[in-house]
Amino acid sequence: MANTISLSEPFVNSIMVTWSGLQLERASVQAGPYVLVTQIPYVPSQTIYNFTDSVGAITDWYRVTRYAPGPVYGPYSPPWTITSPPFPRRSLANCRQVLARRMHSFELVHTTTVGNTDGSTLVGLQMAGTGDNNRYRSWWVLISDQLAPSALLGQVRKVGDLALATTDGTLNFPSPKWPAQVPAGLQLEFHQLLPPTQNLHGVTGLTECLNAALRECFVPDRLLLAGSSSTAVYDLASFGTWLEPAAIAEMWYSPTGNAALPLPWPGFVDWRSGSTVNLGAIGLPTNQNVGIEVSRQGDTLIRTSGVWTDNSSGFVNDLDECLFQPEFLAEVALVHAYTALASSSAGTDHAEWSARADDQRRLVNILKLRYLEHVSERASHLAGSGIGYGADWPLLVR
Repeated sequence: MANTISLSEPFVNSIMVTWSGLQLERASVQAGPYVLVTQIPYVPSQTIYNFTDSVGAITDWYRVTRYAPGPVYGPYSPPWTITSPPFPRRSLANCRQVLARRMHSFELVHTTTVGNTDGSTLVGLQMAGTGDNNRYRSWWVLISDQLAPSALLGQVRKVGDLALATTDGTLNFPSPKWPAQVPAGLQLEFHQLLPPTQNLHGVTGLTECLNAALRECFVPDRLLLAGSSSTAVYDLASFGTWLEPAAIAEMWYSPTGNAALPLPWPGFVDWRSGSTVNLGAIGLPTNQNVGIEVSRQGDTLIRTSGVWTDNSSGFVNDLDECLFQPEFLAEVALVHAYTALASSSAGTDHAEWSARADDQRRLVNILKLRYLEHVSERASHLAGSGIGYGADWPLLVR
C-alpha cells in the first residue's frame, strides 16, 4: 500500500533563511532505525508539503527534520504512525459509534505493537495498567479501520475470560483467533453491551438497531415519471418494492415544460394490483416529466460508493451513508437497542431495560414529529388506501 504524508511549515519564508527543506524518514518500529525516504525542498510561501510514500506500510513510523547544506540537520519531530481518515458523518460507521457512545458502552483502542503472527493477540498500550485482567471480558472487538488488511477489515471477536495482560496491554484471543496478524497503528472499536454489526451469539447488533430506526423514519421524495399521451395507467413497480399506494401524496406537473415550476396535477388515482402499484392519470403529454411526491422509509435510499441507491437493504457497509443526522438516528435506534438488551436479560435487568425502551419510545415519537418533514396531502387524496401499511401509513409518517 502507500502512505500519504502531509507536512506543515507555517513560517516557511523566515525558516528558508536558515534551512533548505524537510527530510522525511521511515522505520518499521517506533525505536528505529530510521532510513531516508525523501528530501522536500522549501518553496516560498508554500506552507503545506504533501508526499506519497509508495512503499510505506500501515505499520511504519515516520519522523521529520529540517536540513541545510553541509549537511546540517535540525531536531527531529516525535515519531508518528499513519492514522485512518475519519468516517463520513452520516455513514454506518459514524452512526454506530454515536449510538454506542450514547449507550456508554464504547471505547476506541489503538494498536501500538504488532500482534502474534497467528492472530491470537492484539496490543494497545492504553489498555495496560488497569490492574484488571477481565477489564474487557465479554466485550466485542470490531476492526473497522479502513487501513486494516482486507483479511481483518470488518472482523468481530468476543473477548474471553482473563484475556488482558495488564502489564503491556496485550489482549488474547485463543479461539477463535483473528484471521491474520493484527498490525500496529490500527484503530479498533470495543463494544460492551451489544455486538457492533449483526446478531452475534443470539444478541441483536447495532447495525440492526440502526436499520430498524431507518425503517421507521420517513422522508419526502419526488419520483420522476415520464408522461405518455397514449397511456392512462402507469405501472410504478420499477420504483421499488417499498412503494405503497398510500405513500403517494401528490403529483406535480410543469404546464409549460420541464424547466418551469411544477403545479399539482388536477386528478389522479393509485391502487395496488397484486405485485404492481398503479397510477391513473389522464392527459399527460409524452416526454413530460411528472413528479410523484411520496413518503419513503429511510432504509430505502442509501448512498453506496458515492451513489444514492434505491433499495430496501439499509446500511450494509461501513461507508454507506443515510439521509439523517447521526445524533437523531441514534436516538431512534436506542429504542431498539434497549429492547434488544431487555430481550437478552432477565429479572431486574430485564425490567430496567424494558422501562428504558418505553421511555425512549415516548421521547422518539416527539422527536420524529418535530424533526421529520411530512408530505402535505390534498383533501381529495388522503393517504390510507391500498394494502401493506394501508391506513396505518399516515400514523407511521407522523
